[in-house]
Amino acid sequence: MKNHDRAERGWWLASLACALLGLAGCAGSSVAPGAGAQAAPEAAAGAPPEAPPAQPGMPRPVFDVSGVWDGKSVASCLSYNPFAFNTRCNAINKITITMVMETAKITGFYKCSVGNMDCRDQNDSGTIANGKMEHGHLALRIAMPDGSSCIFNGTPTAANRISGSYACYQGGGLAEQGSFEIARNY
Repeated sequence: MKNHDRAERGWWLASLACALLGLAGCAGSSVAPGAGAQAAPEAAAGAPPEAPPAQPGMPRPVFDVSGVWDGKSVASCLSYNPFAFNTRCNAINKITITMVMETAKITGFYKCSVGNMDCRDQNDSGTIANGKMEHGHLALRIAMPDGSSCIFNGTPTAANRISGSYACYQGGGLAEQGSFEIARNY
């Protein structure tokens, strides 16, 4: 092994140790071989904690979403809804999403209860048919009992909060869309 390779590997190990141990100023004083000294940008206030960068040949750490998440969904007002007589404009529902994460794959369950309106088409439960967490983005397809499905797309906004949008499809068409916010209950 060349001295340059050993020095670079030593820098990576020192940086990883500093990141894992949370030692302030430790990694900032080391400079990678061949790299200029640069100040690390300060984390934005309220931004979710970032995982340490992936080391060469190692997968990047993923935000673990395993647990029970409670929150709400709010339906948008679809102006092109052919069922305008049965509108769910600004419908608020209480939702619970239970997620089990294995590597990047997510399985689990969905529950809906009355907020200011009944759940869409009385679908008060569902199963995560396809779920994943990649590059800091949560994507879930939830299969409903009536054959429809809803796609939830979100990003962590804090250590135990996720917000984003959802869209429900039935019979090949868009049935509802809106936003959601959930927080880890346990």
